[in-house]
Amino acid sequence: MPIVAEHVVALENELRTAVRLLEYGLAALQEIDAANDFYQRPLLLLASGSERLCKCALLLSFERTAGAFPTQGELKKWGHDVRSLTEAVRQECFTTDYLRIPAAAEDEAFLRSDAVLQGILACLSDFGSGGRYYELDVISGASPGGPSPDVAWMNLEMTIVKADSSLAAMLHEPSALGRIYDEIRPRLQMALERYLRALCRLFTLGPISKEGRRFSGAVGAFLFLRDDQLGVRRYA
Repeated sequence: MPIVAEHVVALENELRTAVRLLEYGLAALQEIDAANDFYQRPLLLLASGSERLCKCALLLSFERTAGAFPTQGELKKWGHDVRSLTEAVRQECFTTDYLRIPAAAEDEAFLRSDAVLQGILACLSDFGSGGRYYELDVISGASPGGPSPDVAWMNLEMTIVKADSSLAAMLHEPSALGRIYDEIRPRLQMALERYLRALCRLFTLGPISKEGRRFSGAVGAFLFLRDDQLGVRRYA
């Protein structure tokens, strides 16, 4: 079944929702500092927005190859694991032809191997797949199977700090905590923005671009990010 007007409206609405959630999530991430450790807000927004954006790309990829959109049952099988969804997008949308474009090859390599991004996706995946109910699981006697979302994100931050000797040295200075946050926030933001730009480029340059181009306006917030804007844009 080809794309009809109702599908176009629904896809555009979903993409606009995804982008707004991601922008609010990045704004919430920018508010994290020594006095604010409420990680649940950025995790909730970023996990939901990333899941929706990945699924929109996969919907168009599915329609391109199958000639119809997936059924509700097929769609539910995709789940909420952002890391798995991202890997599905990488495998299905970064085709041999698309990878001949230098920007696409750079995007694919980043999605596949960037350590900070992999840490972010792990946190978002755990949160979206059940971690958002971590405390309720503890209360009910269920085994969460890992650290709480807050601890997982703090572990990611600590990994970034320890990988940089100058930041690691600041750990011994209690007064330097604010400066540490000022250093790691842009690195997390930059990784997220590169990730989102890579996904959004698929709608205009990738194999789903035939139908995806009509949605370029919906994803423009990340599609048109320049390298010199990564990690510095304010979302608040």
